[in-house]
Amino acid sequence: ESRSFSMNTSAKLQSLIDKLKNGETLNLNGEDYYLDKRIIISGKKDVVIDGGGANITTKYINSAHFSQSVDAFLITDCEGLQLKNIYLLCQQHY
Repeated sequence: ESRSFSMNTSAKLQSLIDKLKNGETLNLNGEDYYLDKRIIISGKKDVVIDGGGANITTKYINSAHFSQSVDAFLITDCEGLQLKNIYLLCQQHY
């Protein structure tokens, strides 16, 4: 199944993760997220991010002059972090 992503949702996902307190679970309820920049997960302890089948799509730009991709996550200073039920996708742009 092909999905089209027209709206950047990096800020929405980053905000949800930033509000996540230690020991909590964030449920993404199978929503679609299209990232134009990396999501930073830092300083979290014993948290679960459950995608519930969520698609997190980054972009890959490929042209005659250059290619560039957006990393989905940067994870630092975390302990006991669980990411589950998340599909990571890459959508190519020319």
